[in-house]
Amino acid sequence: RADHTRNFFDKALKEQGYTKGVNSDVWTVTSTSGMGFWNEFYTAIKESSISNREEMAERFFKLATNPLEAERQIRAEIATNDEVKNVMMPLLRYGSVAVSFDPITLTAEEVRVIAANQPEYLTPNDIIQASKDLNDYGAIDLYKRGLDRYPEAVELYINLSYHQIQTGDLDGAYKTLENANMVAATQDQQDLVKLQKALVAIHQGDYQAAEASLNQVSNEQSARHYKGVLALFRNDNDKAIELLADTKDINYAVALLNNNQVREALHVLQGLDQENADVLYATGVAYGRLNEVEKAEEYKEKALKY
Repeated sequence: RADHTRNFFDKALKEQGYTKGVNSDVWTVTSTSGMGFWNEFYTAIKESSISNREEMAERFFKLATNPLEAERQIRAEIATNDEVKNVMMPLLRYGSVAVSFDPITLTAEEVRVIAANQPEYLTPNDIIQASKDLNDYGAIDLYKRGLDRYPEAVELYINLSYHQIQTGDLDGAYKTLENANMVAATQDQQDLVKLQKALVAIHQGDYQAAEASLNQVSNEQSARHYKGVLALFRNDNDKAIELLADTKDINYAVALLNNNQVREALHVLQGLDQENADVLYATGVAYGRLNEVEKAEEYKEKALKY
């Protein structure tokens, strides 16, 4: 298979007009195993047209955390299932050639066009950037398609769950995070999943589950903000103000409003994104409490535009 890979690329180079000889010792050919083998299989199955594609992808997705067992079962599947064998056994599938090249720099508009049509050609970072120009439902669709291509990209699961929370699909967000947990390989990734699970639990009103999830986060500083949000939902505004003081975000401003520290809240809100509906509405509430009726109405009307 390695020889075939070299010969294939040698022939392709000649067809493109490269006439110099290429010695075999300049090629670096590697085989795929472990997590890479699972990723190769999962991606190939998701992109295939075999009869039980989704069922098989889901079954093997659950093996993501055990690459050795995944590889054993995949090889057994290849040996016994002709459809899978035809997908997985092309001569070039496990050959790769190391190439030095300058990455293509895409404009924001190019990223948007590719995201709308062929998101599988984008990197995870491109997908995240492209999602910023989409509404929640568009972002959800983009992330789901991106995860077909990058099933091990924990950051895509995290961002997908955020938009699912925004649309009220809390069950969907939780399932997304369960899938993320299966591929979260590092402690930082596992912490991100726990933090986001806590946020889902907060929105579900299950504050005990949220607290339990936050207590499992290894980085106390990372959990601090979420604990502040939890305190806010529990109407413990003093604690929320203490925990959110470093971030001074919309949650901090709301905690100040709840604590009748209106001018302090207004000062914070004026420093936040003035195209965010929540910020604008909270600003309107603050002006209302200061009896500045015209400004209160102005900001509440602005909020309705976003």
